[in-house]
Amino acid sequence: MIRKMALLSFAALASIALCQTAPIPSLAEKERFLHTARIGSTRLIGQGVTKSSRSMLIEGAKTHEAQIQSIDRQLNELYAPDGTPVPWRDDWRHNIAAYLIDRLLNLNMVPPSVERVANGKRAAFTWWVDDVAMVETERQRKEILPPNPELWDRQRALATTFDQLIYNIDRNSGNLVITKDWTLVLIDHTRAFAPNPRLMDRENFERCSRSLFESLKTLDASGLTSATKGYLTKQQIEVMLVRRDLIVKHFQKLISERGEPAVLFP
Repeated sequence: MIRKMALLSFAALASIALCQTAPIPSLAEKERFLHTARIGSTRLIGQGVTKSSRSMLIEGAKTHEAQIQSIDRQLNELYAPDGTPVPWRDDWRHNIAAYLIDRLLNLNMVPPSVERVANGKRAAFTWWVDDVAMVETERQRKEILPPNPELWDRQRALATTFDQLIYNIDRNSGNLVITKDWTLVLIDHTRAFAPNPRLMDRENFERCSRSLFESLKTLDASGLTSATKGYLTKQQIEVMLVRRDLIVKHFQKLISERGEPAVLFP
């Protein structure tokens, strides 16, 4: 009898704990928290000049970590197809711009990032990814296979198309984050958005979701300017639309050659 009561008590406690589990915050709630929560313990995580930090944010009983980046410096110039030098920056604003464009496209692969002051400097406060299992570097090193290869390939294809749009030349396996449910999250975009009117030579660039393809076609200067005001220049937006046109032509050509079902997935 005592054992039965103990089991019932345990089950009741488990049920209560489950009911009290905090719901997953919405994007708007995450943004507000990043804006307003108090900055707690902080440690440097960046290498070299980037000096990114990982900070615990606190608001009442709620806590969550954020990556804070205030980098803002000129990099060596890139070159357009005609040999013209293209300015290239390592800029905290680009983290926020990447998130805002992700929202504009309904992509849902870039964590929330907002502007805020840290140590007297304007900086990007980016939501630390929840339930991380590994980064792509570790997956490759340990030769871990995704449980659903097709879904994984689709996520990689979406990531590549997004990187082509924002000209993220600095994408590497260390900033491809994999959560425990095998969702791919894209982080660290400070070196994106060079106004280069070309596409990069990248793998996983032969397929796209139908929804992203249609969203790309509807992008315009007015929408991008409104969404990224204060974070991207007029030149960056104009050249991004040039790349958008190249992306659309690229997939249209593949569709004409292989058929739509082989190129566009749901």
